[in-house]
Amino acid sequence: EEGSVREALVAAGIREAHPIRSPATVDGGDVLFTGTALLVGLSRRTTSAAVEELKRILCHGSFEGTPVVGVPLADTLHLKTVITWVDDRLFVVGDCPDGHAIVAFLRSEPRLAQALAGFEFVVLPEPEAANVLRVRSTVVMREGFPRSEEILRALCQRRGLQLRTVDTSELAKADGGLTCGSVLFSPA
Repeated sequence: EEGSVREALVAAGIREAHPIRSPATVDGGDVLFTGTALLVGLSRRTTSAAVEELKRILCHGSFEGTPVVGVPLADTLHLKTVITWVDDRLFVVGDCPDGHAIVAFLRSEPRLAQALAGFEFVVLPEPEAANVLRVRSTVVMREGFPRSEEILRALCQRRGLQLRTVDTSELAKADGGLTCGSVLFSPA
């Protein structure tokens, strides 16, 4: 994948792409950038060595000083399976043991105190619904979670955002979600 992804990024105008060096492994579903910090879920697919690689890669330029922090996961496939970033100060979190543990970790981690100051964590009653995707002024969520949809719709309305639901049943067959089935970037 690395070669074809690099080619696609270059074709889209991305000037820099850095490989993660072995033995580190990282899965995009474990990487969550908040605008003020880079959170990296430590899962079966993402190692602590990947956190160190990301620190090495991002220690220059506009990312210099941005905290890169490994977030322990217990029973979750990826970090963004149970917590995603919606806007400048809002995360949505699945109501499950890992979701609560992640929030407790983020709130208590000294390296994140300043970077996440003022962030709100909204717990969604259906854990699978927390894997949302923000695309410009639209928040996309998986359909079929009416209680969580009601909460998200109210949050979006207060923030001037639209909420769209989509059928992700084909992605779900491969343990995929909205965030791991998408690559979003702003071309250079």
